[in-house]
Amino acid sequence: MRKRFPFIPTRWLEVADSPAAAAAILFAILCSIGVGSCTNSPHTTPQSRTTKPVPRAATPMQPAVAPKGEPILRVRLLGDVREVTLSGPTTIRISPEGRPGAAGRSIVTPIKVMRVETGWFLKDGAGQSVAFGNPAIGAPPEPLRIHPDAARANIKINDVPYPGEFTLHPKSSRAAAPAPAFGSTGAPQPSPDAVSSVLPFDLVEHIGLETYLPGVISRELMPNWSLNAFKAQAIAARSYAMHERERSTSNGEQYDLESSQLDQVYGGAVDHANANRAATETRGQVLMYEEHVLRAYYSSTCGGRPAAAREVWPTSKGYEFNLDEPIQGTQGPETACAFSPRSKWTVTRSRDDLTKRLAAYGRDQGLSVRNLRSISKVEPTKKTADGRPTNFQVYDDNGKWYALSAEQLRTACNWIGGSGRPAVTAQTRILSGDLEFTMQGTNAVITGRGFGHGVGLCQYGAEGMSRSGTTAEQIVLHYYPGATLEKAY
Repeated sequence: MRKRFPFIPTRWLEVADSPAAAAAILFAILCSIGVGSCTNSPHTTPQSRTTKPVPRAATPMQPAVAPKGEPILRVRLLGDVREVTLSGPTTIRISPEGRPGAAGRSIVTPIKVMRVETGWFLKDGAGQSVAFGNPAIGAPPEPLRIHPDAARANIKINDVPYPGEFTLHPKSSRAAAPAPAFGSTGAPQPSPDAVSSVLPFDLVEHIGLETYLPGVISRELMPNWSLNAFKAQAIAARSYAMHERERSTSNGEQYDLESSQLDQVYGGAVDHANANRAATETRGQVLMYEEHVLRAYYSSTCGGRPAAAREVWPTSKGYEFNLDEPIQGTQGPETACAFSPRSKWTVTRSRDDLTKRLAAYGRDQGLSVRNLRSISKVEPTKKTADGRPTNFQVYDDNGKWYALSAEQLRTACNWIGGSGRPAVTAQTRILSGDLEFTMQGTNAVITGRGFGHGVGLCQYGAEGMSRSGTTAEQIVLHYYPGATLEKAY
């Protein structure tokens, strides 16, 4: 895995029982979809993970801890969405986050949820409208908390079942001064420019770490792999999640983990025997280093040459954990992942295509390679002790060169951005930063090793070791040399 780099709630009222305020919210929704006089508003094989690119919004909410010490994670399932459908149980309990009692209500499913500046607008399974929010136009509503009325029932988010509870967080919108509630005596009536379109929000699941894990490791590994590989993956994924949770909490962020390759691929409720058993049999086990939980990165295939975290991600203030010795690829050359179809591979790409993608990557990222107009050769300038390239120079036809790290080069070769190029295909994708370039006429033949960043646990390697009789504990201590395996709870 790998990566990561505030709205202030205002006091609000639950106004579903106020016809005037509910009408104001409904009016805003109608405006957003162009009704009346308003203006129209304009999983898989094992993957590699990379560092989160943007700051998260701060919130005063802190993660809870389960009675037996098991941490509660906050996993962002959806980001910047404008509508979500909730289903599963016959009714779902929805309430303002800070007032779950009288202000909440049980709503018949399926429920469609949207958000406008006045609050939250819901349409229940019977076609009835329900509104939660702040009647002051421009004042964002506080979050909504969602949980099933029936015990142990999974709620479906856009038809995918999840076992936790949920919070809807408004994203920040344009600032506006509070206004009186529409419909009250002497209050102004809504006008098209007083309301805005449907606005974005995040959906975050609150879930116990051990309940979360099977939904990760069942997506990260091949379904027919061995139990010890699943157990090794469970230990690594639990360690990464706990490390990320600690960082998120200390930074006052509103969620801990993404549900995608930005952190760990998570698919919700699963029924997978080895995934469930692996989580249960390793319950609470984490990798520790120098008295803190290790950020246990992992990727699909190291290709025989593990990578060092310090060569892939920042090590500046706030990212010193990327200097931890167990994630520097010091376990030596690998052979256990040789059976991976991505252990070694070759791709042919046109030099013109690569030039345009690298230049576009440079423009989008503010790098000097934006000036690239041709490619004559690509050479490594630094390698690990095992021979894995960590830095490259890209030369143009005039002999001028541009420096890129191995991970930057991998990303740039697949870049779309402002390149005008189509998405790369499975057959032409550059899978790792362990690369060799050979120029042949107008083409570049790229020979590579592995799939992903190559730091920490190699998933195919874990399966290969398991097939040879290696235990889960031996696997993780091999891939994170110098770490210790301890029980966190």
